[in-house]
Amino acid sequence: MRCAIIFLVIILLVPIAIAVDSYEPDNSIASAQWILTNGTAQQHDFSPASDNDFVKFNVTKGYYYRIQTYNLTELDITDTIITLYNATATLAENDDIISGVNRTSRLEWQAVSDDILYLNISEFYNVANGIYQVDVKQIGFLQPSLISPVININATSNQFFNITARIKCLSGVCENVKFTLDPKVNSPNIDKRINKILQSNSSVKVIVLLKDNLPSNDIKERKINVKSMQDKALKSLSKNDFNLEKRFSVVKGFAGDLSQQGLTKLQIDPNVESIILDEELHISLASSVGQIGAKQVWPVQVTNNITGKDQTVCVVDTGIDYTHSAFGSCNQAQFQNGTCGKVISGYDYVNTDINPIDDHNHGTHVAGIVASSNNTYKGVAPDSMLVALKACNAAGSCSSSNMIASVDWCVANASKFNISVITISIGDDGDYGSADCPQWIDSSFALAHQAGIFISVATGNNGFTDGISYPACSPYAAAVGGISDDDSTYIYNRGYLLGLVAPAQTIVSSVRGNAFSSISGTSMATPHAAGSAVLLRQYYLEKFNMNLSPDSIKHNLRNYGVSKYDSGSLISYSRINVSSSLQRKGDVSNVTGAIPFYTINPNPSNSSCLLSMQENDECDITWTVNASGTPSETYEFFVISETPYRYNISDKINVTIFNDSSSPLITQITADHANFSRRQNILLNCSYSDNVLVSNISLYSNISGEYILNSTINVNRSSGSYMWNLTVDQDGFYLWSCSAVDSSNLSAISSNHTFLVDSSSPVFTMFVPSNNSQINNSLTISFNYSLTDLSSIANCSLFIDGAISETSLSSSQINHTFSAYGAYLWSINCTDFLGYSSATSQYNLTLIDTLAPVITSISTSSAGTSTALVTLSVTTNEVATCRVSTSDVAYSSMQTMNTTGSTSHSYQKTYTPGASGTYYVRCIDIYGNTMSSSNSTDYNAVLTPTSPGGGGGGGGSSETKIAAETGLSYVFESLSPGTSSSFYVGIPENYGGVSEISINPVVIKENAEVIISKTMFSPPSSVSALAEVYNYLEIKTVNLGNADIKTATIKFRVTKQWVIDNGYNKNNIKLFHFTGSWNALETKQTSQDIVYLFYEAVSPGFSYFAIANLEPENLVPKVDENLVVNYSDSKLTSEIPASESLFCYKCLMIYLIAVLCVFAIVVLCVYIYVNFTSGIFNRNKNDDLVIDKPLKKE
Repeated sequence: MRCAIIFLVIILLVPIAIAVDSYEPDNSIASAQWILTNGTAQQHDFSPASDNDFVKFNVTKGYYYRIQTYNLTELDITDTIITLYNATATLAENDDIISGVNRTSRLEWQAVSDDILYLNISEFYNVANGIYQVDVKQIGFLQPSLISPVININATSNQFFNITARIKCLSGVCENVKFTLDPKVNSPNIDKRINKILQSNSSVKVIVLLKDNLPSNDIKERKINVKSMQDKALKSLSKNDFNLEKRFSVVKGFAGDLSQQGLTKLQIDPNVESIILDEELHISLASSVGQIGAKQVWPVQVTNNITGKDQTVCVVDTGIDYTHSAFGSCNQAQFQNGTCGKVISGYDYVNTDINPIDDHNHGTHVAGIVASSNNTYKGVAPDSMLVALKACNAAGSCSSSNMIASVDWCVANASKFNISVITISIGDDGDYGSADCPQWIDSSFALAHQAGIFISVATGNNGFTDGISYPACSPYAAAVGGISDDDSTYIYNRGYLLGLVAPAQTIVSSVRGNAFSSISGTSMATPHAAGSAVLLRQYYLEKFNMNLSPDSIKHNLRNYGVSKYDSGSLISYSRINVSSSLQRKGDVSNVTGAIPFYTINPNPSNSSCLLSMQENDECDITWTVNASGTPSETYEFFVISETPYRYNISDKINVTIFNDSSSPLITQITADHANFSRRQNILLNCSYSDNVLVSNISLYSNISGEYILNSTINVNRSSGSYMWNLTVDQDGFYLWSCSAVDSSNLSAISSNHTFLVDSSSPVFTMFVPSNNSQINNSLTISFNYSLTDLSSIANCSLFIDGAISETSLSSSQINHTFSAYGAYLWSINCTDFLGYSSATSQYNLTLIDTLAPVITSISTSSAGTSTALVTLSVTTNEVATCRVSTSDVAYSSMQTMNTTGSTSHSYQKTYTPGASGTYYVRCIDIYGNTMSSSNSTDYNAVLTPTSPGGGGGGGGSSETKIAAETGLSYVFESLSPGTSSSFYVGIPENYGGVSEISINPVVIKENAEVIISKTMFSPPSSVSALAEVYNYLEIKTVNLGNADIKTATIKFRVTKQWVIDNGYNKNNIKLFHFTGSWNALETKQTSQDIVYLFYEAVSPGFSYFAIANLEPENLVPKVDENLVVNYSDSKLTSEIPASESLFCYKCLMIYLIAVLCVFAIVVLCVYIYVNFTSGIFNRNKNDDLVIDKPLKKE
């Protein structure tokens, strides 16, 4: 029966126990509970109803996390809100805060840094008190890429060709994966910030982009179709929904103010591709034609000199001052009539008029670099024409919609004005790679690209080494970075997306007011690329009757420029050399368009390798596609990877129906300037593709000393890759390239690339200071060194006495500030980027203080009612011991002052009222430097005025008085018997000279605290003060009594100068322990240096201590027989056994009396024995007294 009752109680209580929130308290960030990031759920509840909970978890930069609540027990009323905060309690993200919508909560979030994040879970109505579950899971994201082909290709009409793509799972597990070829997005991509802005604003400025499936070759027809699509989308919107500000001509979209109601309507519009925020961008400021080889191109003549003649550049910027003499000195009327010879047209999107005159200078400066005809400051393409598109205001701010509208204008008017280049020196100050590059202007750039317009864009001036600004990161742009005029320095944004660099520092060009000025920045490099593109366009048109495509221009400028290595990003970039680019080597003209193909393969989903992808898994999928168009038609292809959390698209390629006339194309998968830490297994990978079969692929390199053909491999495939495994004989930099020959016997060879082999550690060639150096009067030391190494140095570390003290990225110098003078051992260890490290030997360095202390203040005060107590106060600039005298004598002849806090010193003496005189003070520092002359101050003994009234005071017993300075506290988390635990004191002089305390306990103790304080000791009247004391100190304990301590070892130090000045024997320096009387502990000297003597003593416990000279007056102190004290937990009591005293006065007296009595008895017995036979005592020789009696027996 009893068992049945117990079982029933358990059954009834289990649900109650389960329902309890076991993670409480967790109602604040400070009490947040840890949660795993592997999807393990935690169960919490809202109890009471207004409860909220916090959990915390670690995140890794770049990784994605899914956070969700579910299993709500009161689903009908519970509506959870989850809010994410970073470690500084700053809001990072939150889910919906609209009641009744998505009662469970869910976030997908990418970490921007390694951090601890805090998740708050609350209930919208504050009324539900039900149970819920929450979990956090690191989730993967997909990175799609095209494997074959990877560049634009040609395909035979109505024939099949293969497209192979790869999907890679990064940063976690990827579930429910879908992979689609040439997808159609079912709902518009909406910038997440738009919803947030509309929560607190009635409208937001946006750009609406419509789905683009229109042919783009016929600009006139496209304009008609674009307008029709715009009208259709705008027809469903009222004025309250959307306030139209801009229509684009050839870009399928428009811009304006959008309300929440309008957003709801556009979300369900099947023709809307995306809705993006209309943001403000900024111009990026800063030369030269000779450096990039333009001057060598001008004399080249085909039909005309190659100076940009008949070519037009769109300058999207702050406008152009067309009245400048560098542009032909046009007036406004001439410009608006279209009769200017240089700036032939344009538009002002800032002020919405046809007069794009510059009111900033930036656009005029950019335009001058492209096409100035000034004889001194001539542009790269001085005979080219310009179109001014003013997208930025006088302050340099440029709205996104103005940017799109400007590019739209250039494309729409390309045929009318023969526009072949657009240059944009504008960016968003972002730091992007291809994976996170925005896309809001890509459709506009794509149209320009398809129209054959080359677009050069500035990468930005922030100095990033791993990313560039937008829109320079767009795949349709030629990203242009900056380099110094001597080709040596990269100081602007760069990374693997940067293709070209050009001069960017102190470029002199035109500015408003018919003037010229120098500016620096990638804004100045970008028009160099634009001008170079114009020269190439003119050259190829006149020489080969060929309109060079944007990709061909980019390819040409990049492949035939001057390779310049950047140690910041570890990448070599191509500095433009347009003179070298005027060589036709396999350039291919491309035509663009967009019409769907069909495939005989279905899009895979959760099949084969897509079923469950772990982190870093890869899956390759091949589609067989039929080209159903007619020759010269061009189509766009890409793949999209998708999980329930997000999707991502690959780079796009164009496929054109063809008659084969093009050479193979080669890309190298192995990164340029790759680093290898070995001489074997050097893997170089070349990828190739062609519109027909590639017969063979070959490798060229100089690993044998000469640049020769190393290997030829037969492949017979239209696309693929081959990896060579090389071995080299020695470390160094090497060149390599690969070539391909197709079945039409057309060939192509890549540009030269480099790789580094470095299997050696860095070598030190110099270091300062040298071994055994002595440096006076400085604690901050510069350690200088130099190394040789093929790869760059990653970091260097300074070791002081075997421990790391500083780590620096510098490969030449580390600065370190020491805490005290003395002797040290130092060494440097440096590691290169391949992980090889090298260290110097350990070297001796002695830091010596030769400067005497300086008295920074000295003063006297007087107080008293019958006698005057004069107090002398002295402050020194460093730790010192001071002495005082009433005459100017040597330091050794003065009296010692009391020292508090190492730099504050005092002396007190009682005088009769009216006495006066002068105090002379000299000090010595801890390194033995003594003041050569005294500081002095006068004193006057005066009484303190008394106030009337007041009461008397009672008597009291004598007591020990300790005045303690601020103490040093240390907590031992755990003390165990048989194990000695220690802690060290950073500056011993601040704490009486104690440098280390070690404790060996008799029992296990946790969180035991030890507190050290330097003190001033005033003994009771019954206890004699110690003579010749170095310092008094107090050691207190908390949660640790003397009964818990087996032994305590106390290490301390004293200055040699104190011992020498007072004539002490260094072996007589002892540590005294106060337990009602002063007891000299067993003390031994352990070592010494040039300043200090070091000692250690063993004590049975803690209380008050004194470091003093062991003199006779310190051996037998006067003891109050009634005073017996015990020290425990920092309190004095009257319970210590007398056996713990070193001296017992009463016992000593009894012992001495007993010894004297024994001695007297022995003497008396001897005397009696000698004289016993006579039986009498005789009178002395003076015969004063004779006793003639027998002795009595006692």
